[in-house]
Amino acid sequence: MISDDDKLVLSESSQDTPPEPAQRWKILIVDDETEVHEMTRLVLRHFVYDGKPLEFLSAYSGQEVDIIMAKYPDIAVILLDVVMEDDNSGLAVTKYIREQLNNNLVRIILRTGQPGQTPKQQVIVQYDINGFMEKGALTSEEFKVSLLLALKTYRDIIALDNSKRQIEKANADNIKTGLQLTTLLASVKDMISIKDIDGRFVLVNKAFSEFIGLDEREIIGKAYEELFPQAFAKKERESDREVLDTLQAVQVEHALTSTKGTIYIETIKNPICTDTGDVFGAVAVSRDITQRKLLEKQTLSSLKEKEILLKEVHHRVKNNLQIISSLLYLQSIALKNTSPLEVLSESCNRIRSMALVHEKLYKSENLATIDFGQYIMELASDILYSFGQAGGKVTLDIKYDNILLDVEISIPCGLIINELVSNAVKYAFAGNARNNKNVVRISLNESADGMLSLIISDNGVGIPKDMDIFNTDSLGMKLVNNLVKQIKGRLELSSGAGTEFKITFQKRPYE
Repeated sequence: MISDDDKLVLSESSQDTPPEPAQRWKILIVDDETEVHEMTRLVLRHFVYDGKPLEFLSAYSGQEVDIIMAKYPDIAVILLDVVMEDDNSGLAVTKYIREQLNNNLVRIILRTGQPGQTPKQQVIVQYDINGFMEKGALTSEEFKVSLLLALKTYRDIIALDNSKRQIEKANADNIKTGLQLTTLLASVKDMISIKDIDGRFVLVNKAFSEFIGLDEREIIGKAYEELFPQAFAKKERESDREVLDTLQAVQVEHALTSTKGTIYIETIKNPICTDTGDVFGAVAVSRDITQRKLLEKQTLSSLKEKEILLKEVHHRVKNNLQIISSLLYLQSIALKNTSPLEVLSESCNRIRSMALVHEKLYKSENLATIDFGQYIMELASDILYSFGQAGGKVTLDIKYDNILLDVEISIPCGLIINELVSNAVKYAFAGNARNNKNVVRISLNESADGMLSLIISDNGVGIPKDMDIFNTDSLGMKLVNNLVKQIKGRLELSSGAGTEFKITFQKRPYE
C-alpha cells in the first residue's frame, strides 16, 4: 500500500495557506505498522526547517520503497524500520538504495522496535546510514534533533551537488566553446589575430599564419617588429594604441610592398576587456583587398565611358517622356467621344509597349539593341491579355527573322504594333461569322538590301472600302501614320479577306 495522503498534517492556523509540495521536505516513512505512520505524522505535523514544512510519503514494505523512490527522486529523509518482512529488511533496503539505486543524497534514519536485537554500532559501521533510534523515542527531543540534522545535511549535500554539476557543466561548456572557437577560427578566410597590451601575439588563425608564412608557434609571443617591415610595424603600433586608448573600433588600410608587387590589407581592430573591465589587448580582423583595389582603378579608368552612357540614358528618358506626354494629350482630345476607362486602358498599353523596350534592353547583353522578334512575341501576348475575354478569342501567328533594333527604332515600331493589334482585336472580328478561328498574324523580315518589312494582318471583316487610313479621325491610325513617318518608312494597306498593314523601313546601322 502506497499513500502520500497528507490529511494528518495539521496547520497551527486554519487561515494559513499550505505551502506548495515543491516547497516542502519530503519524508518517506517505511514501516509495516500503520500506527507508526500515523503517530509519526502526528508528532511532526508542525515541524518546520529552513522555512519549509514536511510532506509525508508512506511505504509499508521494503518492496514499495523502489516504486516511491523512482516517483519521488527528491526525498530528503527516510525513516526506515529495521524489521518488516524479516529481521533485516531495513538493512537490505539501505544497501539497495546506496548500491543499486546509487543514491547517496537521501538521509536514512533506521528505527527499531526491538532494542538490542540489531547491534547499533555494527550497523552504523557497515551501512551508510545517518541515524539509528528506537521507535519508543518517537516523541523525544532526540528524534527531532536527528531529523533536523538529517535535513540540514541533505540541504548542504544538495547544494554541494548542484555546485559540482554547475562546475562540471561550465568546464564542459568551456571545452566545447574552445573547440568551437578553434574550429571557427580555422575555417575563417580572413586573417584573425589577438595581441596583448604590449603588442605581442597571443592567438592567430590559420589564414594569418599562411599569410605570414610561419607556423602559429613561431608567431605567438612575438611583436610586430619581429614579423613585418619597420614602416608597416610602426603604423600597426599606432592603430593599436588608438584602439587601447579610446576603447573604440578602428579601421585601417595598409600597403605591403614585396618582390611580388603591392598587397593591400584592410584591418578592423577592437579592444578586448576582461570581466573586471581591465584592458587585455586588441583583436584584429584583416582582409586582402588587393583585387578590390585593382577593380577600383579599372572603374575609375572607365568613368568617362560611364558618364557618356548616363547622358544617353537621360536622353532616352527625356524622349520617352515627351512621347508619353504627346500620347496623353492626343488621347485627351478624343476623350469626349470615348469611355474614360477605355482611354486609360489604351494609354497603359502604349506606355507598356515603350517600357517593354527598356526591359529588353536591361536584360540584353548589348545595352544598345534588343532582339525585336522576342519583343514582338511578348508585346502581342500582353496586348491580348489586356483585352480580357475578347483577347482570349484571338490566336496569334508570329514569324520573324533574328533582327536586332536600336531603341530609336524599337519604340516607334512597338507603338505601331500596339495600335494595329489593338484595332484588330476591337474591330476586326465583330460579327465575323465566316471564320471559326480569329487569327492575328505578325511577321518581321529583312531583305538582302537591309530593308525591313513589318506586316500585321487579320482574317476579320476587313476595313470599309471608303475609309482613307491616311486621312482619318481615328487617333490610333493618326499615331500609326506619324510613327511610320518618324522611322522614315512606307505604310501600305490591303483589305479583302481580312486586313493587312505592311510597313517597310530601313534598318539603322548600329555599333
